[in-house]
Formats: sequence, C-alpha cells, structure tokens
Amino acid sequence: MSTQTIFNSNEEQPNPLGKAKWVILAFILLFLSAGGAFVVYKKTQLSSARVKEKISSNRDPYSAENIRDTVLTYLAQPHFAGESFESQILGKAHLELYIVDKRELFFSLPDKTNLQDEVHSFVIDSTKIEQAKEDGGRLRIGDYSLAKSPAKAQFFKTEVDNIKIDPNLVLQFSFQRGIYKLSLRELIDFINNQNIYGGRLRADTNLKRNGMALIFYNHGAFVAKPDEVSLKRFAEELLKNISATDKDAREKRIQRLLDFVADEIQYDDTEALSNAETLKRPNEVLMTRKADCSNKAILLASLFEQIGEDYLLLYCPKHITVAVPQGKFSMDNRLTFFWEEKNWVVAESTLRGFQIGKTRVVEEDILQQIEYVQRPREKNSIYNSSTKEPLSFR
Repeated sequence: MSTQTIFNSNEEQPNPLGKAKWVILAFILLFLSAGGAFVVYKKTQLSSARVKEKISSNRDPYSAENIRDTVLTYLAQPHFAGESFESQILGKAHLELYIVDKRELFFSLPDKTNLQDEVHSFVIDSTKIEQAKEDGGRLRIGDYSLAKSPAKAQFFKTEVDNIKIDPNLVLQFSFQRGIYKLSLRELIDFINNQNIYGGRLRADTNLKRNGMALIFYNHGAFVAKPDEVSLKRFAEELLKNISATDKDAREKRIQRLLDFVADEIQYDDTEALSNAETLKRPNEVLMTRKADCSNKAILLASLFEQIGEDYLLLYCPKHITVAVPQGKFSMDNRLTFFWEEKNWVVAESTLRGFQIGKTRVVEEDILQQIEYVQRPREKNSIYNSSTKEPLSFR
C-alpha cells in the first residue's frame, strides 16, 4: 500500500500521514491471548536468530527471575525497547545475541572500556564470562563471530542465570516536556497485558480484495486502561501548568497531549513503509520515542484514558487517527465526524503543530473517509461507520 502524506498548508513541509496496514501483523512482543509465547528476532552482525520462550503463568510475575527474563526479552528486541532502555540496563555494553534454547547471551563492548568495570552492574559472577579470541580481525566464541571495530572491540558470552537486574530500577525516558518514568513492576504489568484493554486481534470487514478476506487489526487492544500508573503520572506532568479552573481547561489539556505525541514522538518510516503491521503498547512507544500513525494513535488514546477524556479511534483508508467530542474546539478545518448524535473533531498526531479544529491538511479527504469507529473500552467492538453494524473478529 502506498504511503499517504499530508502537509501544513502554511508551512510547505512534508508530514507523513502514515498508513494502517490491513495485511498481516508482523510482530507482537507478547501475544494478547493468555499464555502467549514470546517470539524474539535478534538480528546482528553475528547471525539472525529466531528464538521462542514461553513465560510460565505459575511463577510470581514480580520475581527476580521474571524481571530478569522480561528485561532480557526487551533487550533482544530493540524495536520495542529503544536505545535508552539498553543503556540504562547495560551501560556501555550491547546485547548482540540471545539464544533462549541454550540460555546464552552474547555481548559486545566498545574500545577503551574495562570489561570488569562495565559488567558489574548486571553480571553476578565475572568469572563465568567467556571472552572471545581474535581470529583474522574477528572476535570468535565457538560458532559465533563478530567483526572487530572500535564500537565492538570486545565480545563475551555468559549464561542467563548469571545476569542480575535491580528490581528497584526505575527507567527514565526524557522528553522536552517531561520525563516518562517506568518501574520494572510497571513494565511487567504492561508486558503481561494487565494495563491494556486487550481482546481479539483481527477484525473482519466482510469484504474481499483480490479474492482474499480484508481484515485489519484491533488497535484498541493495545490502548492503556485508565489509571495506568506510569502514564497517569506522565500525563499529570505534561499538564501540570493548566489550571483546573481555566474555562478552557479541557481543550487545553487535550491539545497539550496531542502536541506532545505529534511533536516529540518521531514518525517512524520503517514502521509505516513495512508491508505488515507492527503494534506497540503505549510504554513501548515512549521507550522508543518513535511510531507510525497506528502507534501514535495508541499512545494518544492511552493518554486520553488517563485524564478521563472521551475519544474515538477512526479507521480511515490506509490510516488511523483519534477524534474527541467537539466541545469548544472550532470546526474550521472540516475534519469532523458525526457519531452518537454529536460532533467529533480529529486530533491528528502525525502532523507537527496540528491544532484541533484549525489546521488544514492536504488530502484532507483521507481524514474525512471514516470507515470504522472504535471506543477501546468497549472491548472487541469496532463499528462500520456507515451501517453502524459491529464487525466480527477472527
């Protein structure tokens, strides 16, 4: 599917509208169904390893072992964790390969670093580390080798059981408008899907394209529930200087959250141009600081949940966006939608500086072609905007 683009009519700068893909879900870190399995892909200079691990539902989710395994899984999938996540866990070390079946971890370190000094924060016993031997410009451990470079001057292996993670660690992700703080217990709750709505993943449109059933994915399943601690804390920080007594407080709060997602979450062309959909939980969007239209919408919706604001997810051709009740917002840009006997206005998060009700966009017809409507708290309910009939799920 082609990428759609919208422009601020006054600034002549390209802004990707993005696309919501309707083909296949490429990768979800943890399936939403109970007892889902991890599917981790770790691509490095060493090799491309596909590994699977099933998390036991019988052990304490906040045990040191489970915290360690969760953190390692995120480290093995940086697309969902981001560079800052790794540096807060490993310092200057970099996880090169995680072989779950063998419970082996391979790390690299840059030049001019002392291995003992760098690993003491996450390795229990440094004597159980196997260091690589140099072989023709490559660092080799058994069947695995790594091209030596200033960024990867040391290469070593250890076992999963030799890794320690401080359970009291609070991860911090800094933005211009505030700092998103996430404890490891809160991270566990996210990856166990305790704080997102969840539900069935594949919605059936009852339509066919090229003889195949046309389906799309339930973005609302990834939206955070109200009172998710880390997001609520962050939303309060973003909104701290808007007085509750301000007559326009509601509109200012909504616009402020939209400004954050539109301006400070980088639009991810890799996600947008992929032939398959990658959906993130809201914490993963904040951890990576980038997203396509799908994941920007998930984050914005999750922030609205924390302030008790009503909203809809609107599925448009090759795009998904968010709408809020009109209230005091204008309707000058004609990006409006009538639903449940009231007007809704689009809060478009892929366009920097987008002002609700005011900002005009090129190809506005995309945002006016609302095909399906969803309120995530109504679990497993997505409606055809024309017929008002609910879609079935596969």
